Amino acid sequence: GSNSTDWADSANWSQPNGAAPAGGTANARLEVRTISGGYDLVYGAAQGTTLYNTSGSGTPRSFLIYPTSTFRIEGGIFETQGTSADLIGVNAGFSQMIINGGAYVRTNDIAGSELLFGFNANSTGVLHVVSGLADIRGISLGANNATAYGEIWVSGGTLTAGAIVKSTGNGMVFLDGGVFKASQDNLDWIGSGLPVRITGNGALIDTAGFNVGLQRYLLNSNGNGGLIVYGGGSLALYAGANNTYAGHTIVS
Repeated sequence: GSNSTDWADSANWSQPNGAAPAGGTANARLEVRTISGGYDLVYGAAQGTTLYNTSGSGTPRSFLIYPTSTFRIEGGIFETQGTSADLIGVNAGFSQMIINGGAYVRTNDIAGSELLFGFNANSTGVLHVVSGLADIRGISLGANNATAYGEIWVSGGTLTAGAIVKSTGNGMVFLDGGVFKASQDNLDWIGSGLPVRITGNGALIDTAGFNVGLQRYLLNSNGNGGLIVYGGGSLALYAGANNTYAGHTIVS
């Protein structure tokens, strides 16, 4: 925002009707574009449960984060159901979403990935789950351009996903003490070409009764974190001696 982090502050918004819709369902599109010297946009408990469900002409995306912008979810539930994927990192530069309480939900089964990271040349998109929930059916890192990049940190709370794949560009996943939870059977749960690093805080994987697999080695990232797998399903690790995380492996 240009004036503060407050969602309800109409001075933060460029649209003619003041603050963007919050609470209930809106046929609308949220574009997070922080001006130079501006503030992060914060969605909190006061905004309640909001569903952005874009329709109409053009590309029906419900949610985009542009370069130099940060969107923080600190309470409430922010859900999108546009028929085209949401984007973090639209153009060249750095964009991020931080979930530290509350929830971001994107699970309406559109074709392909529902959340794209790093969409155009030299764009970087980051998702950091600190607490709360991100529930996303399909994720694509490094989407649409060879120089695009996407990164995910699961440091607390829960990231629920049906698949995370590498697209045209590159990406990386850091398991940093939060819960990574399956939402469907998928032996390519994390696809080939995506490095997965376990920090000193360890990795917690909840299979939630599903059979899932990782198509990449689990690598050490500056610590002695281990791997804990639970949830009643199964996890297939990428075969070979190159799983280099330093801690114990526990299956319960």
